[in-house]
Amino acid sequence: MLVSTEFGGLRVEDLEGLVLPGAADATIEHLRIAHVLRRRPALRALWQAAAIAQPRLHNPLLRLSQTLDRLSFDTTVHALNPGLIAHYLSRDVSTTDGCLSAMRGTVACLLGHPAFEQAWGRPGDLHDLLGPDPHYLAGLHIRAQIGPSGLHTLAEGLWAGGLPVLNDVAGFHTRDPNEPWPCNGARATLSQGLKLLRMAWPQAEACARRWYSAVMLLHYPGRGRYLSFTSEDLPGAYIATAHNAAQVCDSMVHELSHARLAAAQAIDPLLDDDGAHIHPSPWRPDPRPLMGIVAGVHAFLNVHHFYTSLRQLGPQGELLTLADHKLAAGAQKVRQAWKYARPRVRPTPLGASFIDEMHAHLERLS
Repeated sequence: MLVSTEFGGLRVEDLEGLVLPGAADATIEHLRIAHVLRRRPALRALWQAAAIAQPRLHNPLLRLSQTLDRLSFDTTVHALNPGLIAHYLSRDVSTTDGCLSAMRGTVACLLGHPAFEQAWGRPGDLHDLLGPDPHYLAGLHIRAQIGPSGLHTLAEGLWAGGLPVLNDVAGFHTRDPNEPWPCNGARATLSQGLKLLRMAWPQAEACARRWYSAVMLLHYPGRGRYLSFTSEDLPGAYIATAHNAAQVCDSMVHELSHARLAAAQAIDPLLDDDGAHIHPSPWRPDPRPLMGIVAGVHAFLNVHHFYTSLRQLGPQGELLTLADHKLAAGAQKVRQAWKYARPRVRPTPLGASFIDEMHAHLERLS
């Protein structure tokens, strides 16, 4: 447990679970959501100002305020998607556009939660509130598509591992039209990967369930090349290839690290970094900003922890060979990057706790 110290209303122990996923009630998303809820009266005033600017939003905004008031704190905390709400609420809500974006994001995070839907009642006017932007889909726990024709359920759509697949949803066609759609086997592989992650590192699987609301499956290019990335436009979506169960775990733990770190940085920058792409990376040929090196260490430290946990399950054959290879190669690169980055890091007061905690985990690398 980190020592309790406060910085502008935020506490050092609120970062617990950021370096490695911890218990479900001790991770960074609860800080972020509590921070959002403390600001709710101020947001309501801004929403009312936005309603004056756009009269058609007045009734939906009034109902949203009333609905939020009827929900308990615990219900709202567990309903909000932490990555998405951090994404929206980190925007400048002093402007009408920023305010509307924050408000829309809040609703998108709550849609699909039974308590919210029961308190809200009929969803007919949600289309006016959310508008036609399909990117709001990522926050829904995903039960609906917002499009020109209104609100449509995805209940009959494609699902994988308990998450809806966005590949063929209108507005999410990010792949080359000449590229084959990932086969149904990829959906099964994703489910197998989540099961393996639950066996090896249950806290990480539980964290993924809280953070991810949808899946975008990428085509496997072959020759051992696996793709994954975290999108600012879809902060609630896991976007990756699904070649085998271990690769799913590897990619999900890696991308989940980026998502959690981004949410923390919406609260505090953690480091003073001028953003100059001048720092060497052991994972990429191009120079990176210093925060990029630290983020890489953070992500691959989590990946290393996964393979350490997997190794403890006593795998056999190819899975054992893969785990041993990843542990040896991964530890070497993480140590190399950290040896370069740590003397150059100038953390903020809150970021110092993150850096110290990560350094402690790095010293225990096997």
